Amino acid sequence: MCLYTVLVASLKAKELWHKVYMNAFTAKFDATVKDKTSAGFDGFKTIVEKEMEGENLMKTVTVSEKLGNLRKVEDYFTPENAVDLLEDFYWSRDEFLRSQQTKLYLSSVAYYYYMKDYRGTFGALPYNDKFVKRSIDGAEGKVELVPLDNVPTDFMMLTPKSNVFCLFNQKTKDERYLLTESKSNHYDVDFIADAFYGEQFQQVEKEVFSAWMGKPIPTPTVSES
Repeated sequence: MCLYTVLVASLKAKELWHKVYMNAFTAKFDATVKDKTSAGFDGFKTIVEKEMEGENLMKTVTVSEKLGNLRKVEDYFTPENAVDLLEDFYWSRDEFLRSQQTKLYLSSVAYYYYMKDYRGTFGALPYNDKFVKRSIDGAEGKVELVPLDNVPTDFMMLTPKSNVFCLFNQKTKDERYLLTESKSNHYDVDFIADAFYGEQFQQVEKEVFSAWMGKPIPTPTVSES
């Protein structure tokens, strides 16, 4: 096998797992769809939405505002309200959850608006060599903001890192990557991945988990000159 073929295969494997990453929150499992990464598993937001509807083994609603592990708002992040939205979510959560070391996963766009709003409201921090705000005032470092490109702008979740599972099967021969002669022509090769992946929370009780649901940030429109 030539080096070029190996490089192409490596690129395709990287592309595959990048698609998994980009769908990590929004993927929705559909057994009838065989050719889309977004249909191969349930993402974290999808899991929360199913728990909100009682679509689980217990057939019971386990995430709701009444249960204290969900915050729903009729608003979206802007550079003017991001600090209020984020702090309102955090400080309204269960006291025991806030007493732990937690991660607050949010959209990278929402985080950018949070930094802009914070900088505009309070000014630059003199002890920062560069403006990076990865915690919430008053939380004493117990929460770390984790901005990710794959989190939708209408969703956040607060939980200890140990409560979030990304599941792989890399210890058996069931997972493998194959390069075979193309079935369509003699000049190409087919890249086949037998890969196993899934996501889940260990618990969703208010003491260890909470989600935030708002409105998606509108896509900026480009005005014509």
